[in-house]
Amino acid sequence: MDALERAVVAIRADRGVRAVVVTAAGDEHFSVGMDLKQLIAGGAARGGFEAVLDQRLRVLSMIEQLDKPVIATLFGYCLGGGLELPLACHFRLAASDGARIGLPELDLGTVPPGAVRRA
Repeated sequence: MDALERAVVAIRADRGVRAVVVTAAGDEHFSVGMDLKQLIAGGAARGGFEAVLDQRLRVLSMIEQLDKPVIATLFGYCLGGGLELPLACHFRLAASDGARIGLPELDLGTVPPGAVRRA
């Protein structure tokens, strides 16, 4: 999330960037969800889970508010916390064959952290 935040800040300031395409690093899945080990480590490093969640919500909000179109390209699995980033993008393009998109945490009676908005 730190790298994504730095990238969004740089993109926002760069007048030469006219559009942004967000895709996965690999070629099998967009994202199978949040890495819980990284989440725990990030919480420990930042003084708690709330700080990690605050950063995540801040970065997703920055993406939503960019004045350039942001396009997510979805393929393979795009699940849970891994779907929050595409939902913040202005456009989402899903592969016609094999894209599996969902929020499995809803089956557990929970909501994605990105869905929780603070007043």
